[in-house]
Amino acid sequence: MQKAVVIGAGMAGLMAAAVLARQYGDVILLDPDRMPDGALARKAVPQGQHAHALLKSGEEVMSGLFPGFVDDLIARGAHQFRVRSQWRTWGGTGWAPPVDIGLTMMSQTRPLIEHLIPERVMALEAVSTETGRVEALVSGRSERVTGVVVAGHEIAADLVVDASGRGGRTDAWLSGAGIAPPRKSTVAPELSYTSALFSRKINQGPDFGGWLMFGHPPETRSAVALPVEGDRWLVTAADRFGTTVEAEEAAFRGFLADLPDDRFVTLLAGEKPVSDFTRYRVAQVYMRHFDETDMPDNYVPIGDVIATFNPIYAQGMSIAALQAQALADALAGGGAGGVFQRYVGRAVEVARWAWLLGQANDLGYDQFAGDVGPDVTAVSRTLQRLNAALPDHPELMGDLGQAIHLFVSPESLEQAVESALAGATP
Repeated sequence: MQKAVVIGAGMAGLMAAAVLARQYGDVILLDPDRMPDGALARKAVPQGQHAHALLKSGEEVMSGLFPGFVDDLIARGAHQFRVRSQWRTWGGTGWAPPVDIGLTMMSQTRPLIEHLIPERVMALEAVSTETGRVEALVSGRSERVTGVVVAGHEIAADLVVDASGRGGRTDAWLSGAGIAPPRKSTVAPELSYTSALFSRKINQGPDFGGWLMFGHPPETRSAVALPVEGDRWLVTAADRFGTTVEAEEAAFRGFLADLPDDRFVTLLAGEKPVSDFTRYRVAQVYMRHFDETDMPDNYVPIGDVIATFNPIYAQGMSIAALQAQALADALAGGGAGGVFQRYVGRAVEVARWAWLLGQANDLGYDQFAGDVGPDVTAVSRTLQRLNAALPDHPELMGDLGQAIHLFVSPESLEQAVESALAGATP
């Protein structure tokens, strides 16, 4: 195995490059933009200035790829909190009681992660970067992609990883190479959100933690407050289905004051914004069904190329990490030949877990529309049964946490609910 090309230096591309550097002597990381100097928001990641979370499964993969990753985050001001006890969630009528389910999560800005990971990747001897926009895939002999075209120049490759993200031209590249693009499902979560960084005076006590108020249908409003590096709160206010939050302090605070609980108003009392107010909107999300198609055996899609998700559920980075682990397993399982076939099943499967969980939560909104199948309806029923059973079966909170953090499938969660209600040990 000689040369691999990774299209896109976002989180998925960076993790893929780290995986490839273990086996390829030359890994070229291609991106239209240069990396920023320092923990700054990237132009190509407009959603990067808003609240993000790295689910535990994704954190564990990153820690495996980059030993000491969590320690580095903490050293630069990130915070580690216990899920459900220090990460507090709104239950629709009140804040859920703090319960320790044995998981922790980090709290930091996304630019901090996007600064640490490139530092680690660029230090790898096999990895080099080139600035340029991919124009085409090059197809050669049967069932192979032989490289990419950048600025009219062909870069040969033994393996091509497409991490071009939602802004890439995957379908056009595949069609241009004579490869039929996969079927694509879409749904419309219609989420718009506004965020800003605020000063933060507290660093201990019951208010010091992550506060997550997700709208429960028919309520469309949500808010998140995360303690992040630099003694700051990162606060995101979101609404859905055509309603937006103005990117201005008075309107932003007014939105928070109209929420069902005054927690966010209390947290920001006496605090001042220390950044601009920025807005972002996600109208549709999609999944490409790569597992239904025949692709060249040395072409690997990853991250947003396979699927995008309602960002309110914080699944994207962790799915990219799990797919990077799937790539590592595929390479370890047989070398360069047939990588796509060994990789695609697991890569699409973990994306499907997140896709089902997100849609199952969104299904309660009458405004939600798209390619919703019976499997989504089944997961929605499972979540309803679980919530109804929690007062008598609090142990199910741990099973729910395992599913939300993408350690197990939604079907495994259904089995846990069935076992609990049957009186058996899950």
